Amino acid sequence: MALAHGESVIEVAWNLLEPEKVGGDRVQLEVERLSKEEGMRVGKGYFTDFSQEKLIQSYLQSDHHGPPRVNVWQDPLSPSKWKEEHFVIVSLSGWGLLIFWGYKFFTGGKGKKEEQLAEASH
Repeated sequence: MALAHGESVIEVAWNLLEPEKVGGDRVQLEVERLSKEEGMRVGKGYFTDFSQEKLIQSYLQSDHHGPPRVNVWQDPLSPSKWKEEHFVIVSLSGWGLLIFWGYKFFTGGKGKKEEQLAEASH
């Protein structure tokens, strides 16, 4: 992986699949050799000895998705800031209420109890 820092500096990163067989020092020597063939100057590199699990864990713990989410009761007028699970609960509750009261409105509030009372009075 390469990242340009301006026009004359490029940072190169690599992931060692088997660091116990091929270490960072050997990779540094190979990069220096290849760069010399291309007429490029190379600075000293650095490497970390993090395991694959440690790299994944640190990536997942880092913040890649903007500002932290808040509880619905902390900022009730900003659904875009809510935690995802709170948004889902509020949305489903809202739809449930809409369907319930819509049913009540369009059926005139008639339920089974009123029908049973009407049958019993005859």
